[in-house]
Amino acid sequence: MGILHLSGGFIRAHREDILRLLKNEEKRAMDKNPLERMISIKENDEGLITVETTSESLALRMGRVLTRAYSGDVEYKFSDTQKLVRIEWRRDEGR
Repeated sequence: MGILHLSGGFIRAHREDILRLLKNEEKRAMDKNPLERMISIKENDEGLITVETTSESLALRMGRVLTRAYSGDVEYKFSDTQKLVRIEWRRDEGR
């Protein structure tokens, strides 16, 4: 499983484009493996978006595609006890 956290002022200004990019990456992953998909997309009032995926590899792909498309700061945290990755991606407006 993968958990991707998106934060920063850039997210608010480009929300639709970012979500479209993630959904396109999900579609590409599903073409190869129908079990790879997003479980949920949650947003809070501060603009933080949390995406949960069925696989570690899909979350990694989403983190990489975000970084390639929009730069930003990314941090990958792998679990030692289970197949889980947490990805923190942040970009502030004006970068």
